[in-house]
Amino acid sequence: PQESCAFIPADSPDEARYLAVVLNGPAGRLLGATQMCRGGKGFGSPGMIRTWLLPRYRAEDPRHRAAARAYPQDGSPSQAADYAGGAVLGLTPPEVDLIAGALAEWGR
Repeated sequence: PQESCAFIPADSPDEARYLAVVLNGPAGRLLGATQMCRGGKGFGSPGMIRTWLLPRYRAEDPRHRAAARAYPQDGSPSQAADYAGGAVLGLTPPEVDLIAGALAEWGR
């Protein structure tokens, strides 16, 4: 197999959507990119997520709820989801755009 897959347990559908938005957005992809070898086949061990300082989902946190709500129903990329996921990590929309641009350039 060429792909690595990690299953991350979630206690609710909202928590699962929150994780999808945070991990699949530019900030989450940057975290993964920091631990991969360019030109290699994999992105690193699925266990590397344990080393990331990701806030646990808290339904009472409005940023967490906003990220869960921003999950696109069809699973397609969404700028609103990227910004909501970045906000969870303390990033502004311009910072999220900067990260997305750097990742696009790095991936060439």
